[in-house]
Amino acid sequence: MNNIEIDAFFTMAKQEAERLLFQYGGNEKSSGDYQNLRKKLEKVAERKVTVLARGELKLGEVANEWDFVESEANFSALFKGDYNPYLYASFFLYHWGLYIYSTGECLSSARFMIQASTYAGYWKGARERDEWLQAQEVAKKTKIDSGKKVGEGRAAYFQPVREELVRLLMTECPAEGWRFKTKAAEAVSGKLQIFIDTHELELKADNLESTILRWSSAKYPEVEAAFAKVVQKHG
Repeated sequence: MNNIEIDAFFTMAKQEAERLLFQYGGNEKSSGDYQNLRKKLEKVAERKVTVLARGELKLGEVANEWDFVESEANFSALFKGDYNPYLYASFFLYHWGLYIYSTGECLSSARFMIQASTYAGYWKGARERDEWLQAQEVAKKTKIDSGKKVGEGRAAYFQPVREELVRLLMTECPAEGWRFKTKAAEAVSGKLQIFIDTHELELKADNLESTILRWSSAKYPEVEAAFAKVVQKHG
């Protein structure tokens, strides 16, 4: 492998590590949490790499830290249930790889980049698993709560559907509004049916538009008020 090929291999490994480390694809809240955690751990990792590169070690610090961050991360995950050391290990290996590359050791630096990608993947996998388990717990609780509502009466059972209907009327409404209630009901019924199916509620699709129109009466003031806002009859 010549120098050009080695440089290309390092660049590819570096880009993959950066993709995993800097492009977290969670929801708005989890992405914000990640950015804060990323800044904190990356700052610590950069500081440690600088200390090692300069040979300015303190008593008790080791010169070959890159041999330990991975085992420490694995230990924390396995015995403590703490996955953040995976992320620290990834940032440390990434910045150590950059430093090693600057010294001319291209193949070694590429190896560190590959290791950085591996541990970023471990962290993301653990984080996604936790989020999935939380979502399953929420879904289970929602289903149990929905089951309880059946016993409290049909009106209460379909309250989440009416709340979603109100939300859809507000978000799906065109700038000029709808001219008739029937047009509004037709426009939102598809997405409302998806909500119903997702939550495993018993409401027949072939009756949905007529049910929406029935809910637009004074018996359900929140739905009636939503229709009043979005249905704009033009003279």
